Amino acid sequence: MKRWHRFIPFVLLSATLACIQAAPKTPERRGLTLPTAFVVTAARFTPPPSTHEAVNPNLSAVAVLPVTTESEYRLRVEISTSSDWTNLEILNSEIVREAKITAAVGTFTNHTAAPDLIAMNQTLENAQAGKTITLGVDLSIQATANADELEMILKKGDIGLATLRFYRLSDAGEVLIQEITHDFPEGGPSGLNDLSFSIYFRGFP
Repeated sequence: MKRWHRFIPFVLLSATLACIQAAPKTPERRGLTLPTAFVVTAARFTPPPSTHEAVNPNLSAVAVLPVTTESEYRLRVEISTSSDWTNLEILNSEIVREAKITAAVGTFTNHTAAPDLIAMNQTLENAQAGKTITLGVDLSIQATANADELEMILKKGDIGLATLRFYRLSDAGEVLIQEITHDFPEGGPSGLNDLSFSIYFRGFP
């Protein structure tokens, strides 16, 4: 029995050496150098802001630009008449955005302005006495209109004459571009002393 105990240390030593020889060689044992390890620190994840917040974090501070409106042509017509009634009809009134009375001189029984009709009246007695009434109207015309001219018809009573003056308007003031005088009754196809004409409005602001 004592002889068997003598061999136990030798057996254990032999087994240990066998395991060391059978283990795979690591890179250090092959003479290689391992790369330096990088340590990554994991931080708490914060979700990104929404698209609007990322592009514009302070929406309330952004100035809202005004909507750009289309430009327009500005035309002033001045009608002086000694007739008892005078009408100026605008046939293509769909391109006229606004007709606004800016002046009225004399004694009227009626005067009105709209994109399709400018009308004015005085008493028959005043017309027979040769008195004159004058009406000023500003017209705003669409710059994008598919037209170059205002097509008009002037109608009036048999007494007296009517004079129309057309001005272009700008920030610098007004410039006379055309004057028309209807000084005698022609009767016309309707018996209302019709006078047809056109006013070219392109080419000025």
